[in-house]
Amino acid sequence: MKLASKYLILLYLKYFFIVLVSLELFFIGIDFMQNFKRLPESANIKILYLFYNSLYALNFTIVLSVILAFIIIKIILVKTNQLVSFYSLGYSKRDILRPLFLTSLVITIFYILLNFTEFAYSKERAKSILKGQYTLNTKSDLFLKYYDTYIYFGRLYPVLKKAEDVKIFVTKDNDLIKIIKAKEAIFLNNRWKIEDAIVINKPQDITIDSKIEVQKKRNFYILDGFKPKIIDNVYEAKASFSIIDAIDAMKLLNTQNININKIKAILLSITIFPLFSPIVLIIIFYFTPISYRFFNILFFTSSSIFITLSIWGVLFSLSKLSISGVILPEFAIVLPISLLLLFSFFLYIKNR
Repeated sequence: MKLASKYLILLYLKYFFIVLVSLELFFIGIDFMQNFKRLPESANIKILYLFYNSLYALNFTIVLSVILAFIIIKIILVKTNQLVSFYSLGYSKRDILRPLFLTSLVITIFYILLNFTEFAYSKERAKSILKGQYTLNTKSDLFLKYYDTYIYFGRLYPVLKKAEDVKIFVTKDNDLIKIIKAKEAIFLNNRWKIEDAIVINKPQDITIDSKIEVQKKRNFYILDGFKPKIIDNVYEAKASFSIIDAIDAMKLLNTQNININKIKAILLSITIFPLFSPIVLIIIFYFTPISYRFFNILFFTSSSIFITLSIWGVLFSLSKLSISGVILPEFAIVLPISLLLLFSFFLYIKNR
């Protein structure tokens, strides 16, 4: 690694963490003051709430810190004439841009990888604490469809992977053929296991002598691959998904011809949307003067921040509209990011 590249990376990381910590403190500070009265007296619960809320805030602060730290770096390099010095020593624009861009890209990819973990559900954890549910998140009265089977869960415990008051209605050719009742079901080995179930079988050909068969089954398995977190989120108006759960939900629901645009929008918003940060970084780089003589710090700072927040706000709004089903996720997320990428590539080629 060149000495200049190492210097630029360390300088960028320094200001990235400064901006990140500042935005995090601002975000969680404002939220904590707003919800202070709703939190319990327990200090441990308050700390837990701050922890989950700080994780949730990373969804906004990381992508913004990537660009804001770069703006600070550009101001420092131009104001101290370091940028001109680098060019005088034979470094090209690519040599200056490459380490900064790659560092921002690594940070962005790290953030995307976080969404493979329980980090994706930090918002739900924080909301549960505000609702007084400190340990368990529960859902009541869920009615689900799984191929030709309809399932009712009186209460679902996604964290414990358990459901209570289970009723299963099995149909064939739009005709009810079987009802299964159980007090409890447990998600085990990627499927739901029901113990001590009561099975009510309706006769296929109903006659005067027909009888309804009632029997007990020790073990009964349903909903292969239908994870509790998928059940918990698919029917929520505002749901969160990790990348793995989103992919599993799309595969499962797609086989049942159920609209998956909402889940696709969530998946794209946590994988494609964050990439706008390193892309905008390239655009800002090529619109920055190299000499302090032609550099208006106030104008550059205000315009760069305004453009960054405007692009982020538009993309964020489009992603929310796609999640609500107003716009297709391909048009709301993929298309704008692709246009930004093409524009940044054009600038990169033009300034060779």
